[in-house]
Order: sequence, then C-alpha cells, then structure tokens
Amino acid sequence: MFNELDIRALCDTLSYMTTLTIRIDDKLASELREFTARTGKRKSEFAREALRRQLALERFNDLRQRLAPFAESHGWLTDEDVFTEVS
Repeated sequence: MFNELDIRALCDTLSYMTTLTIRIDDKLASELREFTARTGKRKSEFAREALRRQLALERFNDLRQRLAPFAESHGWLTDEDVFTEVS
C-alpha cells in the first residue's frame, strides 16, 4: 500500500507538525463525522483550515479595533464611510 518514498514523505511532513488535542461535545463530533464522510476531508485537515480562518478573523478584528480611533478621528464611523472615501 505505501512504498518507502511515501513513508519518508509522511515522516518529513510530521516532523515539523505539533499535535493539538481538543474536546468536543457529542453533537459536534457527530456533525464532524458526517461532514468528513461526505466530503472525504480528514478531521485534522478540516480543523487546520478552521483554525487558519479563525486566526485570520481574529487578526482582522484586532487590527480593526486598533485602527478605530484613527478612523473615527477622520469621520469614518461605518464601513460605508471608508468605502466612500477610498472609491
């Protein structure tokens, strides 16, 4: 099933990864099982993608919060204000 090159590639990939263990409730576990069965994605792949998206969202929200005082001082109180200014 696996040849020596496949095993080496897998070992190289795993050598730079860290393991994360989380606890989820039964309902979420069931939803995750159904999703992975339907899509063929692995649970770890799904979790990595979800973490990447969430971290990007958190970085965006952090930046937005830090820039809010600057924006308000220029009269930009809504997203529409910003879009109008840059358009």
